[in-house]
Amino acid sequence: MTILVKGPNGATVQFPDGTDAATIDGAMRQITGAPAAAQAEPVPQPDKYQQAAIEERNSLLPKQRGISDLVTGGSGSAPTGDAGFTRRLAHGATLGADNTILAAMETPLEMIKRGTFDPREGYNYAKAREDLIMDEARKNTGMLGTAAEVLGGGVSGAGLASGGLTTARMLAPEAGLLARTASSAADAAGFGAFSGAMEGNGLAERATNAGKGALVGAAAGGIIPPALALGGAAVAPVVSNIRARANPQAYAEGQVARAIHESGVSPNQLSLDVLQAGNEGQGAFTLADAMGNPGQRMLSTVARAPGEGRTAVVDALEGRQADQGRRVASALAEGFDAPQTAAQQRTAMEG
Repeated sequence: MTILVKGPNGATVQFPDGTDAATIDGAMRQITGAPAAAQAEPVPQPDKYQQAAIEERNSLLPKQRGISDLVTGGSGSAPTGDAGFTRRLAHGATLGADNTILAAMETPLEMIKRGTFDPREGYNYAKAREDLIMDEARKNTGMLGTAAEVLGGGVSGAGLASGGLTTARMLAPEAGLLARTASSAADAAGFGAFSGAMEGNGLAERATNAGKGALVGAAAGGIIPPALALGGAAVAPVVSNIRARANPQAYAEGQVARAIHESGVSPNQLSLDVLQAGNEGQGAFTLADAMGNPGQRMLSTVARAPGEGRTAVVDALEGRQADQGRRVASALAEGFDAPQTAAQQRTAMEG
């Protein structure tokens, strides 16, 4: 007896009775030219350290369930897991180094527990357990846990930057957006590289993760200053109006201080310039004139804004403009020692 098998192209192939299905399938693929079925990628199996951590975790689950039953009155609810938001917050605050630090601290106990004199073995067992706890924390907390982790990292990064661990300390006070963006990217790349290295096991994996972390950090850090600049420009008018209405005097003092800083002239020198102008008879000379362009911009802003300040500025400027001819004539008369005008001098000579 034979087995007749019809291929996808319509051809019929005979096989001896008793031929197994795998042989028939392979032969038909070769005869008909059909592609072999895609092989599923094998699931990576845990190594001995990871397997030990899994077994240890599983052995603790019945005990956790018993405690949970006592608390919940025997409802049979499952334990919430190995860790939660606190662990993820700590993971972010240490820039991912908590697993490595805890594993190093637990290494002597693991050496005793496993009966080994090799600290590397003890560390590997402890690190596998801490990694498993972190994995469970991420499963238990989801996106909120991710937010907590990012928050912890942000607080630590800001603290390190405040302590001087930042490239921003090398920037000039008047550094532009491009320089600040480069500094932010460099800082974030450094933190990303460190955090990535802490996530791995073994030098090769840690180096690979450090490179990935540096790239991601540089990209994220490079976006922050431009985003803040755009956001600040968008909300600055609103914030300024609120501050001006809430405390007009403090806001005005702040604006004057900003203009003085932009002018590059010290407050003492500005006072001397205004005082000297007054002594020379230039009573219309103001602080805005002494500050140059920053002062003129500030004065023009006040002149365009409705209110009492605009009225005072416009009146002062109009008064100065109206008196300009007399002041120029006085200056010329004083400078050339000619107290009389040309017309007055000619009338005096003709008489």
